[in-house]
Amino acid sequence: MLVKDFITKEIPVLKNFDTAEYALALMEDFKLKHLPLLSDSAYEGLVSEKDLLEIPHLSAMIGEQVLFPPVSSENAH
Repeated sequence: MLVKDFITKEIPVLKNFDTAEYALALMEDFKLKHLPLLSDSAYEGLVSEKDLLEIPHLSAMIGEQVLFPPVSSENAH
């Protein structure tokens, strides 16, 4: 066997309605620490295993729970 026989060309993606539990299972199955999050085929961000483990309920949908608002400062000019 060759290395190419073990490498997948398809990376799984997460949707807003997926649960943290499902996302962690995908990461374990594919041996990944990060997965892209898509909304209507548009890239929303990269979800890490650490992000998912910080969600209080693994059965919760990940969409709003792993996306963070942009950082802004009141004193920015």
